[in-house]
Amino acid sequence: MKNYTIKELAELLDVSERTILRQIQTISDKLKNPYSKGFTMSEDLKNIVFSDKFQTTLDKENEEEFDYFEAFTTEEYMEFQKRINEYPVLKEYIESLKTELEFLRFNFAQQTETNKSLVQSLREKNFIEAKEKGLDKD
Repeated sequence: MKNYTIKELAELLDVSERTILRQIQTISDKLKNPYSKGFTMSEDLKNIVFSDKFQTTLDKENEEEFDYFEAFTTEEYMEFQKRINEYPVLKEYIESLKTELEFLRFNFAQQTETNKSLVQSLREKNFIEAKEKGLDKD
């Protein structure tokens, strides 16, 4: 049995490719709905849809012509919702980390200056002690 592309189905049934896509989506939606009372389709479409080799791939050259929709799985949707809900909290947390980082940088700079002063004081003290003991003469 032959595999059909969307373009081939549209030509075969003398409708637009968009119509084929809408019909496939309608069929898919109704088949997923347990309360659906059914739907109507032409005999040609029924024969094509219910063949075991049915293929619904778009030709590459026509891909930009239509909007592309990708559905979430339930797990992906839950993860997406979780991320949307966590975003403000995480953004606030990141801002607090930035503030803390700036504070620590400032403290580090102060400690560096204090250490430089201590080192200089020790050098001066050592120089004075060496001079008092006469160790500065060669």
